[in-house]
Amino acid sequence: LKILQMEVDKKLSQLQELKEDLDQMFAQKDEVERDKVKKLSMIYQKRDPSGAAATLASMDKYLAVSILSMMRDKSAGKILDQMDKKTAVEYSTALGRLKRLQSNDE
Repeated sequence: LKILQMEVDKKLSQLQELKEDLDQMFAQKDEVERDKVKKLSMIYQKRDPSGAAATLASMDKYLAVSILSMMRDKSAGKILDQMDKKTAVEYSTALGRLKRLQSNDE
C-alpha cells in the first residue's frame, strides 16, 4: 500500500506540474491576444469613424467589443454613433458588462 501511495503521490505531483505549465501557457496566450487587440484598437481609433463602424459591425462581436473597450471613450463613441441603432445598442451593452467585470476584477 505504501508503494502504491507513493506512486499515486508522484503522479499527482506530475499532474500538478503539468497543470501549472498549462496555466502559464494560457496566461501567455491571453497576453499575446490582449496585445494584438490593443494594436487593432489603435488602428481602428485612427480610422474614419464611419469606416471603422462598418468594419467592426461586420466582424465577430466579441472581437469588436474587445477592440472598442481598449479605445479612448471619445473615439469609441464616435464609432458607435456611426453604427445602426441595433448594433450600437448590442455593442454598448456588451461594453458596459465588460467594464463592470473589469472593475470587479480589480
